[in-house]
Amino acid sequence: MGRRSRKSVVQGRASRHRVSRSLIALLVGALAFATVVAVERATVLPLAQMLVDHPDEAVTRDLPLAAQVLLVPVAFAVAAFIVASLAVRVIRLAVYSRAVHRHARSYLAQHAPLYRLGIQPRAVRFAADGQARDRDSQNTGELFERSRTLLLLGGPGAGKTVAVYAYLYELTRRRQFLPLFLGRAPLPIFVSLASYQSTTEPDHAALEHFITRQVRLFSTAGLGWSVPRLLRLGKVCLLCDDLDALDAPARTTTATELEALAAARHGRARVLVTFSMPAYLAAPRALAPLRGFDRAVLEALGEGDVVRALRRNRRPASVRPEGNTSATLQRHQLQVSTQLPATLSALLALWPTERPLPTGRAQLFAESVDLWTDEVARDGASSERVRVMLGALAATQRRLDLRVVPVPPGQALGKAVTAWIEQEGPLMPAQSSGELVLVPQEVERVCQSALAAGILVRAPDGHALAFAHALLEAAFAGAWLRMADDGLGRITPELLRPQWVLPLLLWRGGLREPGDLAQRVFRLADTPDSTAARAGLTSSAEAAATTLAVALALLVEGLAALLANSDTPDAADVFEVGQQHLRDLLDAAQRTLARPDDTEVLAASLRAVEREAGAELVANMTDLARSARLARLARAHLIMLLGLLATERALDAVVALLAETDPVLRQAVSQALTLAGAAALEPLRAALNDANERAVRR
Repeated sequence: MGRRSRKSVVQGRASRHRVSRSLIALLVGALAFATVVAVERATVLPLAQMLVDHPDEAVTRDLPLAAQVLLVPVAFAVAAFIVASLAVRVIRLAVYSRAVHRHARSYLAQHAPLYRLGIQPRAVRFAADGQARDRDSQNTGELFERSRTLLLLGGPGAGKTVAVYAYLYELTRRRQFLPLFLGRAPLPIFVSLASYQSTTEPDHAALEHFITRQVRLFSTAGLGWSVPRLLRLGKVCLLCDDLDALDAPARTTTATELEALAAARHGRARVLVTFSMPAYLAAPRALAPLRGFDRAVLEALGEGDVVRALRRNRRPASVRPEGNTSATLQRHQLQVSTQLPATLSALLALWPTERPLPTGRAQLFAESVDLWTDEVARDGASSERVRVMLGALAATQRRLDLRVVPVPPGQALGKAVTAWIEQEGPLMPAQSSGELVLVPQEVERVCQSALAAGILVRAPDGHALAFAHALLEAAFAGAWLRMADDGLGRITPELLRPQWVLPLLLWRGGLREPGDLAQRVFRLADTPDSTAARAGLTSSAEAAATTLAVALALLVEGLAALLANSDTPDAADVFEVGQQHLRDLLDAAQRTLARPDDTEVLAASLRAVEREAGAELVANMTDLARSARLARLARAHLIMLLGLLATERALDAVVALLAETDPVLRQAVSQALTLAGAAALEPLRAALNDANERAVRR
């Protein structure tokens, strides 16, 4: 009933516009008729008199003059109708292109510092069967131009939304207007799926109405009314962002609807969709309807791009590091982390300040959260209150595993956010927790300031609020865990869920001893049944393996940062305590490996943690395995766990360790390759080929 009424309203408004153009044409035709009569008065008036007196004879004798009098006004009327229609189309498209271009430019200026420096995301294209089409990466703009349907994958903070906005910015430049007007270029439509409420069944009409609403946000209502026709004709380029922001059932149904739109009019429409890589790896079948889409994976930034970005933002002379930039990043355990655009952007915010250069990803984001909250606090609220409010917002989103906060139409932002947090509630890290008190007016001021600072972003229709990217959300969720924890209570098992892995790792950034938090997490293995039930795991064995994997990731990242901070006071003592905690965890891992039934469970848990933790997990394990400060047996056990992990990054690290001369470590490498099984064949083959090529060059 509702859809029929919307359709009838649209048809009624469209008919009124046609009537308006018809009235213009009628007026022009009447003026043309009057002009012809005035110019040809000497012949027209006698002809009119003769038509009254002798109609048959007059028409036969003066047919050319009659045709001139009648057809010229009709021709002018038709031309006026066509010109009016074209003028309306020009105005609609011009208003839309200008508004969308301004919106894209504003987003890039506020949220994409790397784009402003000329550093754009690059990606490797894959076919639907998972095989790489191109060995070399390419600029995402070129990739989008070559692909009619594309699924763009990337981790948190990899630059998916920035890539889409950069392409939207290019599609709405002035030089693109003429092809758009002539119909040679599709109408670019940015579709923020974060605020799309999909039904449980594929509903083409609901998605069509949502896309129409997105267009009407930037244009006159008339262009919005033409969107259903453009969708049927396939004359659109849909840039669909944040499909992973929907819940699991809605992802599949929305993917089905997008595939149907892409197939319209024999597949003329262009559809580009962004999706989170961890969510894709965890449940690839959710996107089964998009099996015909090309896949592309965003690449990490190159070392040259990272150095170029940092050199353009000079450090103050009082804190300027010695040596080259790459060596500085290596010393501060940031070389791998800054290959992610969001992490590099966080470092760029700190780089021109006089704050000490942080060590490790966790400390970097802890410092960044302090910097961002200080910026928001300039508008009145204290830094502590800003941190509490934004942390509670992020922790509530993580608890519900939602990327966005719904904002009801017509409701003030502060009131909507306050009501949502009070209704759902953030996750408390320990059983003993304080009470959270929020004031809507204060929340309104903080949210508006955070929007202006680029910390938060609001959907174009205003119906959804989110952090600028998932890594930023994880940083504030980690800050919330650090603030809400009393350091004594039992860690809640819900923190073992996948969405909490990254906040846990970033929580560690404000702690002096990394082993304490790892041990608190590891104690959850003492009650595997209740831990499994509250963490959403299927068995007590999975609970024990997940607890071990998360605790190991926490401790490894903390010890790697301590290696880089070896010159700080008490660093050696703290490292020795952490090393003892690491031995306890590695002993537990060896006991698990001794039970064949649990080995694969531990491997799956390690892979799940690595998906969420990112490339830093393998990099930190490798650094510790190479460090002479760590006991040889602990290093050997870490190498074996790399083989058990058996991901591409982990196996590359194991193969690189083949050059070790220590017999204990060489045996560990052999055992790691055995644990990896067939997955190790390709990295070994590549290493042998590289060795042969070097020998030939010699």
